[in-house]
Amino acid sequence: MFITTIYFKEIMCESPRTIKHGNYELTNYRPRAVAIYRCNEGYIPPKFGLGSIIICRDNGTWDRNPAECKFFAFNGYLPKDEVNKVFV
Repeated sequence: MFITTIYFKEIMCESPRTIKHGNYELTNYRPRAVAIYRCNEGYIPPKFGLGSIIICRDNGTWDRNPAECKFFAFNGYLPKDEVNKVFV
């Protein structure tokens, strides 16, 4: 009689890429984890939030690169403290 021991390696994503003028929040590095990026005050992601959330795939890679934060020329229509809330 043979006994076979099977070892499983837990799949984890690497740390998400950092971005200029922003940061991210992440609860863990396991598959299906979500990294939420936010831009610093005065900056927004291009295309109004596209790419501000990335997901750890089952194979241990992120589903996309995060969007870079771009300078937002405040035009007076939004209160300054509300700019980032609208585009995240």
